[in-house]
Amino acid sequence: MKKNSVKILTFYLLLFYLFILIILLISGFSYSKYKTEQTKVISGGVAKPIFIIQKDDTKVIDSNSNLNNYEYSFSIQNYENDICSDVSIAYQIVVDVGDANSFAYKLLDENGKEVELSNNKSSTFILDNHLKTKQSYKLVISKIGKEIKSGKIKINVEGNQILNG
Repeated sequence: MKKNSVKILTFYLLLFYLFILIILLISGFSYSKYKTEQTKVISGGVAKPIFIIQKDDTKVIDSNSNLNNYEYSFSIQNYENDICSDVSIAYQIVVDVGDANSFAYKLLDENGKEVELSNNKSSTFILDNHLKTKQSYKLVISKIGKEIKSGKIKINVEGNQILNG
């Protein structure tokens, strides 16, 4: 009978030690000598796009004038005060003539080369964020005939940030 009670006592002690071990493992208590905690702070800014359009003043085409051609100049740049844009920008030039059918027009780049327009819209141009760039354009407007009907010609520049640019 004494042997049985020793076995039971040993079983309960083993069960007690096992219970204590499980509690220590669950609680996350550590017996390590060294503990290292690292906190990392990462900060960053928002990329600043710079997309500046410089343009001539609005021009009025007079039907009494002897001039047949009018020029309207504008430029697009990706920098301001020697600070270049943080992002690359893709843009298109849209010439909106509305009902101004008394005029013919063509868009020229800074080298005098005609910019091809498809449905009054240019192809896409890129302003790279690594290079300070200024691209100049000129819209040459010609009168058709002597009588000018009223109408407006608008130039829109549509720009979008290029992802990863």
